[in-house]
Amino acid sequence: MRLIPIFAWNKSLYTMHIRRKHFMEKPWAQGLILLVSVIVAMTLANWDVTAQWYEDILHTEFTLNLVSPAAADGSRLLNISFPHEMTIDRFINDILMVVFFFTVGLEIKREVKCGELSTPRRAMLPVLAAMGGMLMPAAIYGLINFGTPAATG
Repeated sequence: MRLIPIFAWNKSLYTMHIRRKHFMEKPWAQGLILLVSVIVAMTLANWDVTAQWYEDILHTEFTLNLVSPAAADGSRLLNISFPHEMTIDRFINDILMVVFFFTVGLEIKREVKCGELSTPRRAMLPVLAAMGGMLMPAAIYGLINFGTPAATG
């Protein structure tokens, strides 16, 4: 068995840290990480080998128990189980998505008030793109489902 000197191990860890730091400073790095995460999640959700495992994780229930310290007489002032029937899937949809869209809304507000979108001329392209992002999927859905019971969807 060959032993690696400790300084070589520390140097390689330091080099990895520097490379990661430089990577995260790139403007496209977060988008790439998000894209890779989406691909991994879609693969896990749709691959027959891991689909059931993925569903089991999403439907795992969890509860946060808040209990105050016992008083001298043994009673407790606070004994709360929160939230009721919360799963990972519901946590993502009900809590994390709210935080995400709240953050996005604050960023858009900041850009409209004092950023790149503060003039109507600069804001026109993103506004038109957002409208197209809402109207085009609805139009495609309407064309595909025209004349079927799902057309009102």
